[in-house]
Amino acid sequence: MNFDKKLILIANTAYAGENKKS
Repeated sequence: MNFDKKLILIANTAYAGENKKS
């Protein structure tokens, strides 16, 4: 598994979650 892609996916999920909150 590509670690970079996993990191980006986690960052994307956290970013989307923050967007939905505000």
